[in-house]
Amino acid sequence: MTTNDPTSLDLAALSMLSLVFDKKSFSAAAESLGTSQSTVSYTVEKLRKTFNDPLFVRQGGKIVPTLRCEDLVVEARLILEQYNSMVSAAEFDPATAKATLRISSNYYERVVLLPGLIREIRKQAPQVHLLMIPAQQTGSEQLSKGETDVLLSPASINLSGVYAKKLMIDRYVCLMDRSNPLATGDFTEEMFRTASHAYVSFAEIWRSSYGVDIRRRGLDVNRALSIAGPENLAELLEGTDMIAAVPWRVARLAEDRMTLRECPFPAPFHVSMYWSARTHRSKMHIWLRDLIVKVASDVRSNI
Repeated sequence: MTTNDPTSLDLAALSMLSLVFDKKSFSAAAESLGTSQSTVSYTVEKLRKTFNDPLFVRQGGKIVPTLRCEDLVVEARLILEQYNSMVSAAEFDPATAKATLRISSNYYERVVLLPGLIREIRKQAPQVHLLMIPAQQTGSEQLSKGETDVLLSPASINLSGVYAKKLMIDRYVCLMDRSNPLATGDFTEEMFRTASHAYVSFAEIWRSSYGVDIRRRGLDVNRALSIAGPENLAELLEGTDMIAAVPWRVARLAEDRMTLRECPFPAPFHVSMYWSARTHRSKMHIWLRDLIVKVASDVRSNI
């Protein structure tokens, strides 16, 4: 669509052009819009100057569109349809939405938060495709590159253009085989520190709060085994003298065959939600983030 003065165009003017074309009458178009005929005439006159064409001519007591006007109306309607599609997408109706949402997370969030979130999304937005992405490093690079829509993580991220909301706090407990001598009786800080640990290292890119606390005292734990994450931890501890300090909501998944004890080094485990400016104002992503907050609240209350 070529114009002499593109800045004089707006969507309302194009919509009015389309309506006059359909009604074949300025007065009928004005009545339909609830405005005056002079307003319609003024807008059409502006369009005539913009496109350097009369657009409508009188024949036999009625107005008839020019060939140029017919071409313009076709293009104008395409523009209006695209705009309406953009507005509809922005408003977002989960019941009818067809989209892909990407969530980056670690093991804890996958077993504690995502099952409830998936159930809610399947109920509310059955046509939405969920793409679960393992958090790489701290996940901050995934956010900055636009590779994920939401990051769920215990890591602390302070980057420009990244938003954060705390979701929940867990606590560390000690997981061990039931035959472990530490499964009963006293369990002091010294016993905890010198015990053989299956240490969840998170590939050394993130340190647990209990680990930070121990190092702050100039101490460390006795590492017998280092693993990147707590997956299959119970199987690794079974039949051994090792213990592992892990968040309670993960440890309880194995409480039917393992012993759980409170850690002598009490420490919190925080989980937060992060997102970038790219999705901050998107109504679809606001809906997703609100849903995650709700699911986290449900998890906190289900103790």
